[in-house]
Amino acid sequence: MASGVTWGTYAVTGTWDGATFTPTMAPIPLSLYDAMPFEDPLAGRQGSTPAQELERILQDVFFGFGDYPVSAGVESGFVAVTVVYDDGSFQSLMNAEYGPDVVVVLSALRPVTR
Repeated sequence: MASGVTWGTYAVTGTWDGATFTPTMAPIPLSLYDAMPFEDPLAGRQGSTPAQELERILQDVFFGFGDYPVSAGVESGFVAVTVVYDDGSFQSLMNAEYGPDVVVVLSALRPVTR
């Protein structure tokens, strides 16, 4: 606890309208949460962009697109960028800017499939 706030890692379920997240269930401590599997777009893949170019693109993406990226790093020969939500628009922008298979956009919010 810090300053009267309890910190933790939780799985949160809700709806996202593009601007507001509305919880639909109580948060579940991550230690008790059985996450649904999702496809890792980097699994088994190796990019071919030179490391120096990836580092340049990483800086450009992370600092050149405002608050859009939550995190970014170089992984398996790609620039992997995590955003709050991508409906495919940001991935399309990255493909247009840097070419396909250079920047891989990962969305933190994903649709629930059951």
